[in-house]
Amino acid sequence: MPSSKLPSGAKVALTALLAGAAVAGATGLAGATGLAGAADGTGTPAPLEMAAAPAADAPSHLVEDFLHPGAEEILAERGIVVGRGDGHITLADCGENTLIQLRSRVAGDVCFRAAGKVGYLSMQVPSVYLIYGGDKNLSAKLTAANGQSKTYDVAAGLWKPVGESDTGVEAALMELRIV
Repeated sequence: MPSSKLPSGAKVALTALLAGAAVAGATGLAGATGLAGAADGTGTPAPLEMAAAPAADAPSHLVEDFLHPGAEEILAERGIVVGRGDGHITLADCGENTLIQLRSRVAGDVCFRAAGKVGYLSMQVPSVYLIYGGDKNLSAKLTAANGQSKTYDVAAGLWKPVGESDTGVEAALMELRIV
């Protein structure tokens, strides 16, 4: 016969879940009448004032912050700020011709892997002058030091002059979108 013993972590999680359900049930019942039994044993109805507190050793909730993995290390090593995105555009080692490729006078060659039919990544790559879409159609937003922004459409399989190559004004790539 299989053992019904739970690991200690599962016990904590199950206990927290059951306690939360019990409080929610009691709150719902008390909310229907507006009252709850007094804790002093007198049986005198008293307003419900208890709130569910999470167990101290209960697992925390996972929260997605949409930041690029390893953003701090990328900034320290390459001088590139990678910000928020949807996970479909990620920094990659250059070498495959299907990758999104950037040419920057400051950062050199920078490549991104694109997965999916749509994608988004905010960033700051200084002095970008050329973008290759790989096998994706892109929208690329660049911003010059004077604050003026320009958005470029980059067709799959083609190199697109941007920033200084297009306007004569140095600009940083601020966001990429797969369109």
